[in-house]
Amino acid sequence: MLKTVKVMVVLLGLVAGAAGSEAADKPWEKARPAGMTAAHEGFARAARQVQDRLPAAEFGMDPRTVNWKDKSNLSIPVSNMTIPQLTTLLTGRYHVFQDVGRSIWSARYYAADGKTWFCEPNKQGKYEEWVFDRYVGQTAMGLAGIFHWDPTIQKTARPDLGWSYAWPMVANAQTGEVSVFRRVKNVFVAQPGWIQEDYAAAFAEKCPQLPRVSKVNQNQLGRTFKQLAGNAHPVRGFRTSFPNDPRKPLTGEMYYWLNVPLEGLWGGGAPRGAQKLN
Repeated sequence: MLKTVKVMVVLLGLVAGAAGSEAADKPWEKARPAGMTAAHEGFARAARQVQDRLPAAEFGMDPRTVNWKDKSNLSIPVSNMTIPQLTTLLTGRYHVFQDVGRSIWSARYYAADGKTWFCEPNKQGKYEEWVFDRYVGQTAMGLAGIFHWDPTIQKTARPDLGWSYAWPMVANAQTGEVSVFRRVKNVFVAQPGWIQEDYAAAFAEKCPQLPRVSKVNQNQLGRTFKQLAGNAHPVRGFRTSFPNDPRKPLTGEMYYWLNVPLEGLWGGGAPRGAQKLN
């Protein structure tokens, strides 16, 4: 039963709307979002420059169709990598991250054949392994994210990519930090980590099925996420489209408070302080 629950958490795509929202639910009709800093405003300006260069459908959902009554949608991070950028970063590499509320590590290998090999601890701390098909696609807010599919469980060979949105990912190319996000009690929470080329020595004990496709980092040992981080060699210098903070990201609520959607037209909206068009 535990693995079934975990499988469904991984497989489900995001469904952020569509439903009309009352004015009080819309971020641009509310007070300034709590926790929004000057850094977030800078991220939003950079993201807006990217959005202005893209077709509307390539920067998440039209915010006027999002079900903002679902409070979890307010905290969806604005993903800062395109589909090609994220695909390049992940393919053929390992992903080490820290699940919400835990001190121990989880790992994935993103194979070039479109499979993801998982090695994650269950509630008792025992590691379990499985393999799913991987899809990199559009997120509800911003650019690209990731989701997984098991044809056996879902009874179809491929997902309908039009029915849901990928789980968001946010990265910092300078530090190498990459977060994938998990919904916890109606709030999206970061699972911080990094992407690496090396096969960690710790994988051999806990993840015997994880493919060993590169050199072994013999110093990357330990039970905890902090121990693996101490001797990790994160991939850095990869491409992102705009800056964002993997741990405290610009969210959809912040972005659309700063960029008020125009009536009758979706193409980014008016920056807050500009005249709103009717």
